[in-house]
Amino acid sequence: MLPPASVDLVVSATAFHWLDAAPSLRRVHQLLRPDGSIGLFWNVFGDPGRADAFHEATVHLFAGHHATPSGGGTTDLPYGFDAEARLRDLRDSGFVPDAPEIQSWTLTLDPAGVQRLYATYSNITALSPDERKRVLDGLAEVADRVFGGKVTRNMTTSIYTARKT
Repeated sequence: MLPPASVDLVVSATAFHWLDAAPSLRRVHQLLRPDGSIGLFWNVFGDPGRADAFHEATVHLFAGHHATPSGGGTTDLPYGFDAEARLRDLRDSGFVPDAPEIQSWTLTLDPAGVQRLYATYSNITALSPDERKRVLDGLAEVADRVFGGKVTRNMTTSIYTARKT
């Protein structure tokens, strides 16, 4: 167990949504030295301002499955996009947040790359082996048949940084 005021920086990459924000941020605040910083970021598959043909072509493969709180086409508002809630959580825990950064970019994958990437998602790893194979094979088939072996996904990275006061 780390002692209070023992670190300068805490970073969470595409994972903080699995924690209970209030007690976790209070603990981070305790661990940071004065003027220490926290960085939280998420890669979200999707961009509300850009159409996502691959998502639309594969959404049927996820029917009836649990969504991950990080979102990206699976929830109304992905965790990393809810800037009001993220900033409130940081302020309520004693941090002074910077303005969030939202960066849009694209990712291009072949069918095997689609399978490798999706195989890491928590909502896929939680499936039974047979269902996981069905979904991953279905994704690769759509990537190959509908997209000619080249899938371009719209991505968004949301970045939140804050300082301890």
